[in-house]
Amino acid sequence: MAMVLLGILLAGCAADRVHRQGLAAIERGDYESGVGLLQQAAHDDPRNMTFRLDLQTQRNVAVQQLVARSDSER
Repeated sequence: MAMVLLGILLAGCAADRVHRQGLAAIERGDYESGVGLLQQAAHDDPRNMTFRLDLQTQRNVAVQQLVARSDSER
């Protein structure tokens, strides 16, 4: 039983690290990697509503930034 709980705890810690890395990547403008990392975090810890909300929000931010960049390059 203790090993199962330890495994769950470690998985949650790993998902938290991936989530932070995803947010940092988006902050740097690396939208593709950032959204991918946020997807991984949400997949690894599907009950974490913060991960799911950040994925949805940051995916929208990434799309808006990429569209704006494309429009400015015309």
